[in-house]
Amino acid sequence: MLANNVRSCAGILRQVNPGGRIYVWSDMFDPNHNAHANYYLTRGNFTNSWSGLDSDIIVVPWYYGQRAASLQFFAKLGNRQLIAGYYDSAPTLVTNWLNAARPYAGICGVMYTTWQIITATSKRSNNSWRTTLPPALVDAALAGFSGWRSAAPDR
Repeated sequence: MLANNVRSCAGILRQVNPGGRIYVWSDMFDPNHNAHANYYLTRGNFTNSWSGLDSDIIVVPWYYGQRAASLQFFAKLGNRQLIAGYYDSAPTLVTNWLNAARPYAGICGVMYTTWQIITATSKRSNNSWRTTLPPALVDAALAGFSGWRSAAPDR
């Protein structure tokens, strides 16, 4: 069912934004993570969910404990990958991700992922808001935004 759903969603995205990039979190497509029988409270089996991933879909692995197996699995499928270091691991552990990724082509970047909500106060605007970004990144983003031009982004 999940394989059919991701095929359908990818088709819709391609119609709406031809040439756009499609990214998916890895966990429900990774047999080393959640793509197996008896996952949590679901009925059915997520085994073979990865068959719905076309090779142009970029997979975002984030499970540090299975990083080597996950990176290898999606590399063998032919998908590019964007490594997502996860907030419950120190950002410095990205070196372990990069070492595990060394044998594989198609690693297109790294990002730090957090689901924590914090209150940030920008030094640039003296405004506070709820955000998932650390305050230093908020300031960096605002600094970049202040110099932003309305040109279309590179693809």
